[in-house]
Amino acid sequence: MILPEKIVTHRNIDIIFELANAKGKPLHDLEPLMGTDGHCVIIISSDAKEFLHVHLVEGVDPELRGDRW
Repeated sequence: MILPEKIVTHRNIDIIFELANAKGKPLHDLEPLMGTDGHCVIIISSDAKEFLHVHLVEGVDPELRGDRW
């Protein structure tokens, strides 16, 4: 995962990560969930009462998509 050095409120940031299976191999069977390529929940408080639910800005690479796409 790649995170910015500093996160500032009211500013967009990029969080870059790769998905792999338990053996470290890239996933090739991703499917959409609720109409979008990806969801991410970021917990921002130790009690998990504060969190962000965000979506991808760019779509999933077509080579990683499953048969339903």
